[in-house]
Amino acid sequence: MLGALIPILLSPIFGVQAQQENTAQIPDSLLRVSYQELADIIAPIKRDSLRVSPYVNAFMAKAKKDGDTLTLAEAYRNMVYVSPPEMQFQYADSILWLTKDMVHKRFPDYGYSVKATVLYKKDQYEEALEQLLNAYESALQSGNLRRQHNHQYDMAALRGIVGESDKAIALYKEIYEGFRDTLNPPSFEKTQVLFNLFNNYLRIGVLDSAQYYLNEGLQESLSRNDTIRHAKFWSNQGVLQYYKGAYQKAIPILTETLEKVAVQSSVQNYYYRAKSNLALGNQEAAIPDLKIMDSIVDANGYVIPEMLDVYKLLSEHYENRGDYRAQLDYMDRYVSFDSVLDNRYKYLKANLSSGYDMPELERKKEHALAQLRNRTVTYQRYLYLSTGIATLLLLLAIHYFRKRRLAQKRFQELLARTQRKSASQKSVPTDGIHGIAEAVLLPIREKLLRFENGNGFLSQKISLASLSKKMGTNSNYLSKIINHDKGKNFSNYINDLRIDHVIEALKTDARLRKLTVQALGEEIGFNRSESFSKAFYKKTKMYPSDFIKRLERHRKEILLGK
Repeated sequence: MLGALIPILLSPIFGVQAQQENTAQIPDSLLRVSYQELADIIAPIKRDSLRVSPYVNAFMAKAKKDGDTLTLAEAYRNMVYVSPPEMQFQYADSILWLTKDMVHKRFPDYGYSVKATVLYKKDQYEEALEQLLNAYESALQSGNLRRQHNHQYDMAALRGIVGESDKAIALYKEIYEGFRDTLNPPSFEKTQVLFNLFNNYLRIGVLDSAQYYLNEGLQESLSRNDTIRHAKFWSNQGVLQYYKGAYQKAIPILTETLEKVAVQSSVQNYYYRAKSNLALGNQEAAIPDLKIMDSIVDANGYVIPEMLDVYKLLSEHYENRGDYRAQLDYMDRYVSFDSVLDNRYKYLKANLSSGYDMPELERKKEHALAQLRNRTVTYQRYLYLSTGIATLLLLLAIHYFRKRRLAQKRFQELLARTQRKSASQKSVPTDGIHGIAEAVLLPIREKLLRFENGNGFLSQKISLASLSKKMGTNSNYLSKIINHDKGKNFSNYINDLRIDHVIEALKTDARLRKLTVQALGEEIGFNRSESFSKAFYKKTKMYPSDFIKRLERHRKEILLGK
């Protein structure tokens, strides 16, 4: 998806020695060709390392002989086309060393861009973003609008990968506004920008905005008679219907577009059709789609985070049928795929909510293995299963200790994050909301702020209707304002305020830390301990009892000077 990044990288056919600009192997006829003629030859074949190599080397030899800084920078840029990643990075450094003080439409921009590409391929996304920002600043200084658009697009794509959808959306919107400039519009497809806006809004659960940009994409692709992109947008209409809970509407759309989209996109169709059928209680229709997904992903080597959910669903299906061998097979695939995501694609996994926790996985594996052992009639089978158990226990031990480290890291992040969050809730938003007059909107927002600062959310009797009445408005207005300003519904809004409050209170109030979970939940407005624990976990990814234990341990360590 990284439009301007991906084309830069080529297969590293040549070794490092093959990349040296060896003039002894360059025909004299090429050395007599002008730079412009060489550039015209290189441009259409630059992705063919074997064919382009002699022309690139000739360009470099001429540039070194002439000693012109700009031409030499162009030569180093050409060398990227025939070099492995480690050499690309070195050539990028050479470009930057030569041109760092230039204001030019291509330099030092290209040096930063090459570095960003290499880092992206190594999954070093934060570092790639830093280099892209440098490239964007260079393009701004030189006034190169085309490069500015490309860098904005790549930064937006990377923001989406690392889970910063709000920042990605802001960049994509800026690009989208650029299409209004008829003299210098962005060079890439408007439909792709619309799709990425839809996708990022869907990722953060803002379904109305996702629907808006999806509709825009459908109209744009239709106006261009672009059947491929129109099919992609219409396919995602099925995905959006799934998230809206309209499963009966989702299934026919996903089925209709299944043969019209690319193979990788079809995986999405199978997944959401299966999930829709499961939501409707039609497991028999869902399981074949999940198995087709597995075969496509396995055959093509795709890395799709939702496969963890697929493997869990298939494992549970075969467990219910008593096919413990198939159950174990899918559980092993789950562990293997989970390891790939942890090692290389942790950002893709960050927003995935479904899946096994390790104790649950351990219990299910032990149960499946026990059932298989009961059916085993030979020593060889027994030995095989025992070896499998040992391997699984080792994997589970590794996961257990990793989970402990992650829990401690999450606790430390939670302490810092809640402090920042409380500081950020002091101002009243000033933007308008469609359908609500400004004269009505501002007083409600001010009352909401007073409600938060006055801890009104701690009452067990609070409801949307009662709070609306207290604020002198109606439930529809208040719900709409909370959804717009807070990005969540009323129930989640109240729960999050309570959880933020109790986290801060637990830090300083020893009395609260001694309460039971039930009593602590009642203290901040929850009627049931289950509701409190669920809301706390949803907000913090840990349970209140665990947080309190870690907080007590943290306070003791501070007192002991550890």
